[in-house]
Amino acid sequence: VAWTIAFWVLQHSVYYPIKRSYDPEEILNIIEKEGISQMLLIGNAMALPIVDYLRKSGRKYDLSSLSIIYSTGMVFSSHLKHDLLNYANKAIIMDVLSSSEAFVHSVNVSLPGFDIKETFRPGVPNGVFIVNDKLELVKPGEIGEVIVVRHRRVGAYYKDPEKSAKTFRRLKVAYLPQDYLIVFTGDIATYEPNGEFKLMGRTHEIIDTGGLKVFAPEVAGLLVKHPAVADAYVLGVPHERWGQMVVALVQLKPEYMGKVTEEELIRYCRQNMADFKCPKRIIFTQIPRDPMGKVPIQIARQIAEQALKE
Repeated sequence: VAWTIAFWVLQHSVYYPIKRSYDPEEILNIIEKEGISQMLLIGNAMALPIVDYLRKSGRKYDLSSLSIIYSTGMVFSSHLKHDLLNYANKAIIMDVLSSSEAFVHSVNVSLPGFDIKETFRPGVPNGVFIVNDKLELVKPGEIGEVIVVRHRRVGAYYKDPEKSAKTFRRLKVAYLPQDYLIVFTGDIATYEPNGEFKLMGRTHEIIDTGGLKVFAPEVAGLLVKHPAVADAYVLGVPHERWGQMVVALVQLKPEYMGKVTEEELIRYCRQNMADFKCPKRIIFTQIPRDPMGKVPIQIARQIAEQALKE
């Protein structure tokens, strides 16, 4: 709704797909027929079906009207940005970090013909930081939570004081000149040497396995780079020895159904990341994404636990 209002205020016409399910062919037809100039995606969940359809259909859609492709709400892998810009080569991609609590605070801009980075640049000078549990700034390579300074006196959720106290805190810290209202976003990230930062996931997406922390979106991001994988979701399930076990739900592309094994994908992961991060089990299934591209954690957990019992 917020994005619709923004486009409306800027005096743009806003087009919505008619079908209830997400159909990349319908999206592309609207862009071509109506000369759409700006499009909003939700990261990999919406970009991957579009790129896959463009590859398979063999039809050359006229996407020259697109000037900006926005993305927010989910990880948007650099290889998918690269592939999408090959088809919409007059557009730029603005990958935005935002929320109702912190508003738009950081951005990644990708242009055709240039190296595509996975790092974000804070949009507010001295307003976005990554901190550890002691509220100290982390060093490059260390993991911490993204906090955003808000220049307002109050911030709260309606009739939810407990959640409000956790998210909105008025603090005085060494790296700010005075006390400010600070939003704890729940995003986990790490600084790069150039001051930009790489998003690792959300605090609730951290899997604690054997005393080591695994960031579920990092593992899912590697899996979707495999040519056979259409979509992936990674979670932790209870385990007697390790506390939590890394499990991946994987949706294969139709042409690879029955041709790729669990062992093959686990071996692929071990070749490309530390062993403790790799899934101990991979479950082939349809990823249960909702219309916003999110995966309801309870449904994903039910699918995983049921498959592990079989």
